[in-house]
Amino acid sequence: AKYTFLVAGVWSSKLLKPLELKIPLRPARSHVIQLSSTRKMPKPMVARRFASGDIVIKYQPRTGNILAAYSGAFDQDQATWSNQVDPQAIAWLHKESMHILPCLQGANVKSMHTTSLAMTPDNHAVFGLVPQLEGLAIAVGFAGRSYAFAPGVAKIMAGQFSGLKNTIDTSIFSPER
Repeated sequence: AKYTFLVAGVWSSKLLKPLELKIPLRPARSHVIQLSSTRKMPKPMVARRFASGDIVIKYQPRTGNILAAYSGAFDQDQATWSNQVDPQAIAWLHKESMHILPCLQGANVKSMHTTSLAMTPDNHAVFGLVPQLEGLAIAVGFAGRSYAFAPGVAKIMAGQFSGLKNTIDTSIFSPER
């Protein structure tokens, strides 16, 4: 292949280390709980920003369950490689979910888990061709929002691969910054 595309999230910096390439990434331990509720739930995803990170709540109509996730993006207690569930974070997420959506009052926590998100110091993703290694492209540091940015980043990257001029200034996301 002419290009290699690295999109390994928080693990990308460890994979680049043998190539002596450094991308400043740190983990943010994100907590996810699955709730059950007998009350009517809104269909759209609901999100609320806090100083320590975001809470996103999504109803799953197929199962009737609700997922609530706390990013922990700016929470120093969550800046860890640990995948252990933090009981305080779970209790806070559960309580705040009920404040955000009162229809969740009395909802039970069915399951919980964590995942690691990739954070950059300036909270801007890093994507593009890596000038030090011909044919290497990266897209990392989306802090759990890669699903939202994937279509746009893919279009921009496809333009870079094919030599097309990009009409959007992406220098803030450059691997060289």
